[in-house]
Amino acid sequence: MKTNLESIAKWRRFQFKKLRILLAWIGGMILFYYSGISETTFWAGFPLVILGELTRIWAAGHVERKGQKLATDGPFAYARNPLYIGNFLLGLGFVTVCGNVLFIAIFLIGFGIVYWGTIRKEEKDLSELFGKTYQEYCRQVPRIFPRFSPYPGREKFSFQWPLILKHREHVTAMAVVLGLSGLYLWERVGLKHGSVSGKETFAAGIALAMILGLITEALLRQAAKKKVPS
Repeated sequence: MKTNLESIAKWRRFQFKKLRILLAWIGGMILFYYSGISETTFWAGFPLVILGELTRIWAAGHVERKGQKLATDGPFAYARNPLYIGNFLLGLGFVTVCGNVLFIAIFLIGFGIVYWGTIRKEEKDLSELFGKTYQEYCRQVPRIFPRFSPYPGREKFSFQWPLILKHREHVTAMAVVLGLSGLYLWERVGLKHGSVSGKETFAAGIALAMILGLITEALLRQAAKKKVPS
């Protein structure tokens, strides 16, 4: 019975994840086209993006086995959905960088609608999987706004760097760096039609390195899949 519930939970999370990724790509392209990016908006949104990704890294390093073991330590001891908090900060940071007030409003509304449904589905699945343990956790730990002290009933689990690779958070981090580098170059060179200085050359080098890194990671992942016996 538990195996069936785990399969259902994974399928539902997969469907919502596909929707979120699709909306993020479509919204990102539209936002970029209608962006009003400037040096001021870039440096206003930059800290939010960095804080969001650091939050995601912190959370990913405490998720030992998704759908099999309940994470209650690290950022999960303060809020039940730290990965989604990280996503919110990332998204808010990028729309702030692009400097379009209308899209900031659309992001806030859209994020609330999409993630509210996602969170409610996951809570139902986790309640079925972990029963009273999860219900007690929910009773003491808020969904989003963190509590001031860590959850006293948490199962202590130290941050593990290998989990970052396991959950492929390094891919998200590289994509974030690529996005910031690209937006910086767009503002400094594309919009201003300025000459390329040392800073712009450095940003271009970072962007190129991230592109090569993402391509290499994808190729290595495909090669690893082919080696797995069917």
